[in-house]
Amino acid sequence: MSTDDNRDRAASEPVYLELSDGKSHKFYEATVNGTEIIIRYGRIGTTGQSSSTTSVTAETAQAEAAKKINEKLKKGYLRISSRENLPTPTDQPTDQPTDVLAPALTASGVSSRTINLATLELGVYEDRIVLGVPLQRSLAAIEITAICSVPTFTINLDVAKDIAHHMDVRAYQGQIVQNTCVAGGWGGEERLTIPADLTFGQPFTLKIAVEPTLVVYLNDQVISRYAHRLPPTQIDAVHIVYAPGNLQVQSVQVFEHEDMEPFVAALNVTMNSQRSQPEQPPNDSQATVLLQGSPITSETTDTPQFIRDLPSQFEPFRPFLEANLVPYIKIQATEVQNQSIANVGSSWCHDPLELWQSKIGGYPYLPKGISYPSDRQTGQLMMFLMQINCADLPVISSLNLPKQGILQFYIGLDVAMCELSPEQHRVLYFPEVFHSTDDLITDFSFLEETASDLEWYENVYTLNFSSQQDVFWDARRQMDDAFEIPEALTELYEDFNEWISDYEDRSSLRAQSQGGRRNKLGGHPELHSDVGEIIEGARGRLLLELQHEFNSDDNFYVFIEESDLASRNFNSIESYFLRN
Repeated sequence: MSTDDNRDRAASEPVYLELSDGKSHKFYEATVNGTEIIIRYGRIGTTGQSSSTTSVTAETAQAEAAKKINEKLKKGYLRISSRENLPTPTDQPTDQPTDVLAPALTASGVSSRTINLATLELGVYEDRIVLGVPLQRSLAAIEITAICSVPTFTINLDVAKDIAHHMDVRAYQGQIVQNTCVAGGWGGEERLTIPADLTFGQPFTLKIAVEPTLVVYLNDQVISRYAHRLPPTQIDAVHIVYAPGNLQVQSVQVFEHEDMEPFVAALNVTMNSQRSQPEQPPNDSQATVLLQGSPITSETTDTPQFIRDLPSQFEPFRPFLEANLVPYIKIQATEVQNQSIANVGSSWCHDPLELWQSKIGGYPYLPKGISYPSDRQTGQLMMFLMQINCADLPVISSLNLPKQGILQFYIGLDVAMCELSPEQHRVLYFPEVFHSTDDLITDFSFLEETASDLEWYENVYTLNFSSQQDVFWDARRQMDDAFEIPEALTELYEDFNEWISDYEDRSSLRAQSQGGRRNKLGGHPELHSDVGEIIEGARGRLLLELQHEFNSDDNFYVFIEESDLASRNFNSIESYFLRN
């Protein structure tokens, strides 16, 4: 794809919506620039807030933007052809005086090194090139010298494969846009006019110094002092993203902390000073941590990321949010085998895992004398979806899950036609676990014909579990009648609801590759697509939500009454299936 094609895509017209219903007077705007989705929202008559996400392809970006717009239209927003009510952002002055180098560049305990450009990690895609800068210790600052043909590029500072700081140089808007973003949650946005010396064919030097106040230099001139909210942890990667032909990187120099402690302490001070109420340390009843590499067992987990990313204007919401945290168990799946029928001879699936292991797909734990589940009306064999060895689960008493035994989920599903059998599901629970194959069924060749005819999932995944907690704002606001907003917060509610809904939307999209909150036991369901309409009226509480790893369009939901869960009765559950 040519650079001109990218610019044509970048010039796509924004979609602008408004909602004025007597209570709310707000706007929502979505713009797609190549693979980037830019969202602006807020009260009508203000500049509002902005955030952006990047999709794999321009087509998926368009699809995601369309989905966001459709969701707003369902909520009563109207599409407005004119954008006269939306003010343009105020340009920030860039003629600040030359400043001394930031302490991050000169402090003791900080060493510098020039990167050999041949060692840069290189990712080449149809519409972009991604350069990864290797780091050895925590980043204090980075200095990049380059020449640009079109001043359009992005620099991301990453923490654990997630963006911590995002700088986007946008020639098509004449602006530099900065955000902090951790786990999908974007902090305050800053927009600067692109300086005149960032021009075609001229070399420039850009420095980003990571301190309690992030400082950006262009040709040794300070163009920004950005009060960021980076997490108190190590910046472990830097990525430079640009369209082919837009940028020629000439040199990269990194400054790294030799000792992390002062860096962490400084960031902690900065983050704590932004809070009106300091966090209280957990008491003994909240968590027990076993040392020397032992696993952690806990009733609660760390403060969720969205509360840590809470903008200062919404601090009054903090006590309410913390009081309404709901525990759940996150499920992380890792593929261990992907062999087709042809690769394993007469067997329809090859499962290298033990029969009693937690897994998605493969062979189930089935004691001898127990019949494999089938639909009672049609006699059709049901698909083994997954099983959980309950001894693998973290103990969360409020979830009331079994502490031992095997819990299995079977689905009467024709995957190819996306049809549920009349019975829809079966859940089996085996309180006692046998670890000898002499006691278990080991030959599942009788499933081969059904699995081939119905195109069952062939992949096998191991499962890991971790305790988490969240408010599940959208789900509870829309489906939980007991979830009431205190009267003292009603004035802030409209703006806060817009912020957290957008935050959750972006968090969900960014975390899909890691399961996000869609793979879990307990909690509340994610209300993407038509989920709310499908599960409306479900009896009991959520037992399982699973977005299948083989086909992320396939979503499964299982609900159970509290009394049935307490008595370990899994015969009266409700299950739902959604294919996006």
